[in-house]
Amino acid sequence: MRASLLALLALLAACRTDTKGGTDTARTDQPPTDADGDGYAAEDGDCDDGDAAVNPGATETCDGIDNDCDGDVDESDAADAGTWYADADGDGYGDASAAVTACEAPSGTVADDTDCDDTTAEAYPGNTEVCDEIDNDCDGDVDEGVTTTFWQDRDGDGYGDPAASEEACAQPSGYAADGTDCDDADADVNPGATEVCDGVDDDCDGDVDESDAADAGTWYADADGDGYGDAASAVTACEAPSGTVADGTDCDDGDADVNPGATEVCDGVDDDCDGDVDESDAADAATWYVDADGDGYGDAATTVTACEAPSGAVADDTDCDDGDAGVYPGAPETCDGVDEDCDGTVDELVCLDLSNVDASLFDSVDGPLAITADTTIDTDTGEITGIRSAGTGDVDGVWFEVVSQSGGPDLGVFVVDGFTLASGVTAEVTGANGLAILSTADVSIAGTLDASGEDGADIYGTSGPNAGGAGVAAAGDGGEGSDSAYTGATDGGGDGPGLV
Repeated sequence: MRASLLALLALLAACRTDTKGGTDTARTDQPPTDADGDGYAAEDGDCDDGDAAVNPGATETCDGIDNDCDGDVDESDAADAGTWYADADGDGYGDASAAVTACEAPSGTVADDTDCDDTTAEAYPGNTEVCDEIDNDCDGDVDEGVTTTFWQDRDGDGYGDPAASEEACAQPSGYAADGTDCDDADADVNPGATEVCDGVDDDCDGDVDESDAADAGTWYADADGDGYGDAASAVTACEAPSGTVADGTDCDDGDADVNPGATEVCDGVDDDCDGDVDESDAADAATWYVDADGDGYGDAATTVTACEAPSGAVADDTDCDDGDAGVYPGAPETCDGVDEDCDGTVDELVCLDLSNVDASLFDSVDGPLAITADTTIDTDTGEITGIRSAGTGDVDGVWFEVVSQSGGPDLGVFVVDGFTLASGVTAEVTGANGLAILSTADVSIAGTLDASGEDGADIYGTSGPNAGGAGVAAAGDGGEGSDSAYTGATDGGGDGPGLV
């Protein structure tokens, strides 16, 4: 370019010299100079006659030279000018619809025209597709393979209807991330719900009211059908299985008569399942009475209830003094100020005080007293009409004496060696004193001893109450020698009655 300019300046100088000489033959006679031989001289517009590739007919190329001498260098119509695409989002990929041609990339443009969205740097070919409702990798699909499935949750329980789904990047309103609801019209029914006994599959596991329901009951096998079950045979269910009950307190499920509701009886079995056998509250438990003195009779005030008699207790409660083994119902009554026989009366016997009577009199009597005809017995004089004269001492084989008694009436005491009152015969007792007949031999009363108007009559013999044997035979209206005693005298030997 520089060489062309120098040649042009030399030519201009020669023309001026010729003009000054008065002639211009040099201009008109010489042709234009084309120094680079490209067919264009400077006069023809060659802007660089030193470079044959530069002339008005040359093709503009991107080489930093005004190849076509149009005054512009590397303009956009250069033959090898590139096409550039606006990259508004700066992601390195241009918008094919915003192309420009230039030798160099204009600012904000790139050579790639494959950006599918030049408004966001998150979309360009090769980018990783993410779920953002944008075609990040410019493959024509939006959010392909990266969306999440959500299911419609009409009842708002957090579990959706598996038959109503939607693909989305974020959970839409009214949708749930879980699509396992088995009843999307009931918020109490879902896989996270607690199964209860209500006839519904609350937890969506395919089973209704199964044994793990929160309120399922525990049932116990009732093999004996008594309404009480065996605690060792328990099952859990909403409804009682056949042959089970809700109560598990049976202590013997093989016996229908044994259960907590049974009545305890004395049978060697824990009938009521309270852990005790034949306890004191058994229905047929007996009442026993403490027999402290061991006489076979118990104290009514000290009771024990039990199936079996406890040690030291008896079934009889009629002892009136459980501290004295000699006092009990049926004990011999003695003249000691004690109710030995527990009949409520103390010393109810006619207690004969014979302390002032010579015991030898029992040996002096010499015959039985036999009354075979109606007679009277005078307790004041000792007279027995038709048999014995009045008087004391041994008269007619019968000893008689009036004996005073402390706390009781005086007695007319007859001592005989055997006494008989024949059948059909009446012996009437007269006198102010009571009558006591003491016999050293057997006594037989077949008739009537009438002492109804006196202080009573008592007759004792070897077979009487105080002599052993069968007791005094008696008949009729009079006293007949019931339990009585005599004290204060001793047997002088022989066959006396054995005084007590």
